Amino acid sequence: LWAEAHTIGLAAARADGHAEAERQMLNSGAIGLSAAGRVEEAADWYTRSLEAARAAGDVRDEGQAQLGLGSCRMAAGQLEEAVRHLDLAVRVWEECGYRRGVALAGILLGETSLRRGDPGTAIPPFEEARRILIEVADPHDATRALAFLGRAHAQGGEHALGTAELTEALEAFRASGALHWQARTLEMLDRKSVV
Repeated sequence: LWAEAHTIGLAAARADGHAEAERQMLNSGAIGLSAAGRVEEAADWYTRSLEAARAAGDVRDEGQAQLGLGSCRMAAGQLEEAVRHLDLAVRVWEECGYRRGVALAGILLGETSLRRGDPGTAIPPFEEARRILIEVADPHDATRALAFLGRAHAQGGEHALGTAELTEALEAFRASGALHWQARTLEMLDRKSVV
């Protein structure tokens, strides 16, 4: 339904000649496509959004498209390509002062390190992302960073610290009612995930 609604919205934005709405439909629609496992289709939408953002000189949307492409490449196991897109997102967002975006890209950069089996490299971006997200009053994403930080500590051999951070994140997700992230955190707490 998400993809269908955004396909209709994209057509309407184009018919109206509303470039900003078109970019919004491309970025938001790509999120749904990616969540549905349609990663290459999502990457195509993000690529079109990136081109449109550059044409419009909208650096914030450019960063969003780069973040999405990084996420898609990470999902496809193309970690070097993912890091390239994420680094570009960080660069454009740092230049325009969008700190929350920088932190969100940091979470994904940390995830790429975890996927490479390098928890030590993952810890600094998770710590920095959490610090920024607390400062910009984004408790949900700050808690996501904490969960991944716990996973990185546990995978790096600091089991007690990692378990404590994951447990703290789980309690915060329970308090906020974030069911998806409760499940993700429980997966990370699974003995196989933290050892």
